[in-house]
Amino acid sequence: MLPNIYLARSCAVVVALLLTQPARAQVPAADSEVALLREQVRLLAEKVRRLEERLIPAQAPAPGPAATSAAAPKPPVATVNDRIISLAAGDGSTTLRLRGIAQVDSRWFLNDGGIVGNDAFLVRRARIIMEGSFNHIFQFQLTPDFAGSAASLLNANITAVLSPALQIKAGKFKTLVGIEQAQANMVTAFVERTHPSSLMPSFDVGLQIGGELAAGRLSYTAGIFNGLADSASSTTNTDTDDHKGVAVRIMARPFKGLEVGVGATYSPDLSTASPLTAGYRSDGQQRFFAYDASTVADGDGWRFSPQATYARGSLGLLAEYAVSAINVRTGGIRNELKHEAWHGQVTYNLTGEAASFTGVVPRTNFRLGADGWGAVVLALRVSALDIDDRTFPTFASPRTNATKVTSYGVGLNWHPSASVRITADYLHSHFDAPLTTTSVLLREGEQVIVTRLQLMF
Repeated sequence: MLPNIYLARSCAVVVALLLTQPARAQVPAADSEVALLREQVRLLAEKVRRLEERLIPAQAPAPGPAATSAAAPKPPVATVNDRIISLAAGDGSTTLRLRGIAQVDSRWFLNDGGIVGNDAFLVRRARIIMEGSFNHIFQFQLTPDFAGSAASLLNANITAVLSPALQIKAGKFKTLVGIEQAQANMVTAFVERTHPSSLMPSFDVGLQIGGELAAGRLSYTAGIFNGLADSASSTTNTDTDDHKGVAVRIMARPFKGLEVGVGATYSPDLSTASPLTAGYRSDGQQRFFAYDASTVADGDGWRFSPQATYARGSLGLLAEYAVSAINVRTGGIRNELKHEAWHGQVTYNLTGEAASFTGVVPRTNFRLGADGWGAVVLALRVSALDIDDRTFPTFASPRTNATKVTSYGVGLNWHPSASVRITADYLHSHFDAPLTTTSVLLREGEQVIVTRLQLMF
C-alpha cells in the first residue's frame, strides 16, 4: 500500500511541474482547462495526505536524554579482579559474589626427640565462598571446605539487614567471642591461631542479632546457639541435647585505630551428652591435653574474654585474655574447672603499608624486572594456656598431659599481590609437666618451622 501512496504523490508533483512550464503547443490551452487541472491536482494531493495519516501512525517526539536515562533499566555489572568475582543487577538490588581460599602448609619439627610422622606437607584449607544479596535486604553465605579427610560445610546462613543497627542472621556461622577468633584466617599474622582461640567455640548453628550504633563507634552481637565445646565446630549441623547456649560480644571504637571490648558465652545444664573438648593443641597442631575418657560434662559452662586491637601507621597490636569454665564429673566426683589463656601480638609492615585488622593490601605488586616488592610484614607474639590444677589427676592424667604451655613465635609474611601470600613462622613452646611424664612432646618441648602458600581471591 505504501508504494502506491508514494507513486500517487510523485504523479501529482509531475503534473504540477508540467502545468508550471511555458506552453510549447502552437495553440495555448484555455484558462478554464488549466483551472480544472489545478483543482484535480489539489484534490489528488489531499487524498494522498489522508492516506498517509491513515496508514502511517503518528510518531511521538523523541525523548530527551533525561527521559531516556530514567526509563531504560541499568544493565548488570560484572566485576573481576584479583580479590573478587561478582555479578550485580544494575540497581544493586541483587548481587552474587564468588571468592575462594587455598592454603598449602608445611611443618618441620626441630629437636623433637625422635617423634615419627609429624613433618608434613598438607592442604590446610580449600574453600569456595559464595555470597550474595536480594532486594537490598537479604544476604546469604555458603562456604564448603574441601581440605581434610572429608568435605565440610562451615557457613550456611541468611541475614536480614534491616538497618545498620539491626541485622538478623540465622543458620550456621562462626560464634564470635574472642578477637583473634573473629579475625578471618586468611589475614591472621601467623599460620595458626594462639591459645585463647583454643578456648573458643567456632562454627555453630543458631540465631543472632547484631549491628553498629553511634555512627559505628559501638558494635554488638548476641545470639542463641546449639552450643559447642572448646576448639570445636559443628560437624553434624544438629544438637546433642535440649539445652542451648548464648553468646554476646560488644566492641567499642573510642578513637581511630583502637577497638576494645568483651565477649562471653553461657551454656546451662550441660549433660553427659554435651561434648567436652577433643583436646588442646600446640602451635604445631600437636595435642598436649585431653580429658580422661570417663570425664563428662555435668552442669553449667561459661566463657569470658576481654580483648583489644590497635593500629597506628604500620604498627599493629592485638591482645586478649580468655577463661573457659565447665562443670565436669567422673564417677561420683564433680568439680568446676577454669582454664585460662592470654595472648599478645605485634606486627609491623616493613614496606610502609597501613596496619589493619582486616589484612594488608600491598601498595605495589611484585613484578620481575620492575619496581615494587609487594608488602612485607614482621610479626612477634607470645601466648600461654594454663590448665586448672584441679583437673589433675582426677579428670586427666598428669603423665600424658601438660598443666601449662607457654609459646613464642616470630613470623615473616610476604604479600607479592593482594591475592597471594607466603608465610614462614618459627614457633617454640615450653610445656609444664611432671618429670615422670611419658610424653616426648611434653618432655622435649616443641620447635617448629611452619610455612604457608596462600591464594585468596
